Amino acid sequence: MKTTSIKVDEELWKRFKILSVRLNVPMGTLLKDSVEAVVEGGEKLTEPVIEEDLLTELRQLRSEGKAPLRIMETKTAVELVREGRGR
Repeated sequence: MKTTSIKVDEELWKRFKILSVRLNVPMGTLLKDSVEAVVEGGEKLTEPVIEEDLLTELRQLRSEGKAPLRIMETKTAVELVREGRGR
């Protein structure tokens, strides 16, 4: 285990303490879990995989005047939001 010190804005640290109390989680645990989440999330960031075969097929369909991707829904975006889709 490494012990270190860092400078943190006072207002941010105050908000962190309050969050710790609200969650009923010790500050050390909350800080450790937060750092782990950021590091693990950053490690999972990768460049998107481009499938060249699929891209070629989509370009071919487009060159033939065919729409490779179509919106099938007949309702407007506003109507869909009002229905609560995507929740």
